[in-house]
Amino acid sequence: MSSQSIIIHRELPHSTVDSNVEYDAIINNTMSKYCLNSEQLRAFLLITDASSMTHEEPLQMLLAGPAGTGKSRVIEAADFFFSQ
Repeated sequence: MSSQSIIIHRELPHSTVDSNVEYDAIINNTMSKYCLNSEQLRAFLLITDASSMTHEEPLQMLLAGPAGTGKSRVIEAADFFFSQ
């Protein structure tokens, strides 16, 4: 079994939330506070976009990677976002 990860979808998600200045400001503040790289940002935006959409099922997401890749940083950023 290969240890290589496969990324199925590389585009950043597009929020379906109406242009909400406060929502955008919280996201921008969180991104700048946590200095997320492109991979971390993609995971963070998937989480925030899912929280702003109406779903019957909650988001189920695996955040995996070797030590030092920023998994905890993404979780900290999401925690900060939801505390706002």
